[in-house]
Amino acid sequence: MWRPKKFKAQRTAFYLIVFTAIGIMGAAGFVLSGVYNVAASVRHFSITEYVIKVVLWRSIAFHSRGGPEAPDLTDPDLIRLGANHFATGCAPCHGSPVRDGSAAVQRMYPTPPPLDHVRDDFDTSELFWIVQNGFKFTGMPAWPGEGREDEVWPLVAYLEHLPETSPAEFAAMTGQTGGTFGPQHGLDFGVGFEPTREGLLRYCATCHGEAGARPVDGLVPALAGQNAAYLRRTMEEYRLNQRQSGMMETVATGLDAETIAELAAHFSQARPADRPVQRTPDAESIERGREIALHGVPKERVPPCASCHSGDRSDQFPRLTGLSARYIKVQLQLFHDGVRAQSPYAEIMHNVARHMDEAQMEDVAAYIASLPAGAAIGAKGVLAGEGR
Repeated sequence: MWRPKKFKAQRTAFYLIVFTAIGIMGAAGFVLSGVYNVAASVRHFSITEYVIKVVLWRSIAFHSRGGPEAPDLTDPDLIRLGANHFATGCAPCHGSPVRDGSAAVQRMYPTPPPLDHVRDDFDTSELFWIVQNGFKFTGMPAWPGEGREDEVWPLVAYLEHLPETSPAEFAAMTGQTGGTFGPQHGLDFGVGFEPTREGLLRYCATCHGEAGARPVDGLVPALAGQNAAYLRRTMEEYRLNQRQSGMMETVATGLDAETIAELAAHFSQARPADRPVQRTPDAESIERGREIALHGVPKERVPPCASCHSGDRSDQFPRLTGLSARYIKVQLQLFHDGVRAQSPYAEIMHNVARHMDEAQMEDVAAYIASLPAGAAIGAKGVLAGEGR
């Protein structure tokens, strides 16, 4: 029997609405019934697991496009710094070359996978995005320090190096034979465990260096000879989330004020290394930096560094000599961008650095790094060797 096309279209639309409503009601009934077992001891349906994996992989590929330019990820110091954070931040769940992840973590679902071949599954930009952002519903957190891309790259560098890392090399890079700092090292940031002073000092020294020794990488500040009051304030700012660092915030929140004061006193009395690493010494850059450090750039509202950081004008201002050019440049950039601007003292530097361009930051960093530890700002800088 012939029917008008308009009637056929209306009937089709009616059936679509009915079937859609039935589907929504069925899905709602399934969700509200509680029938689906969310226990970690029971795997997803195969189709559910497949869909989740497709969504995960496509999301990573999409959101990691156009990421920041990677530094030299073959730099041995950068890899070593990444290995040290991997040992404490990743190995407890994912395992390391010398130790599997904890038995309790292995009962998570999804189980944190070993990372020794993760570079085969993801390219560099994807690894960076994963470390920086984490995953929903997996227990993997986003990087704790907001705006600290400079801290993410060392871990990416180590993840790309991980397949070639032997247990002996991992132990040499991190000073750990058990894969993580735990009770056997006198250190554990778990609830109810009191770390020993010796364990904490060993832990700090793996990145910041012992007395008279340089840090593991130029991105890490030398603590030896630094003002104790400044070190205490720095740790408090990490604890209060007033200073961003994915590597330091988790450490600082596990320490009480008395322990922080003891650590600060220890490092302030330690002998600093003679001079930090200066990768690309440049006499002209050093001289330009000296001019800014002594006289500032008045027309651009940049005061001289010496006005606050010369001598012992205040123990709340850090001693800059002994810090690497790489570290100083990164910190100036963080001040400039407002990443470091959440505390009263950081606000002071934010108002200085936001008037500086990148070349001025590099010149100031080059000059300060050219000075021997303990030298006064204003002294003649000298070219420092690679020291690597």
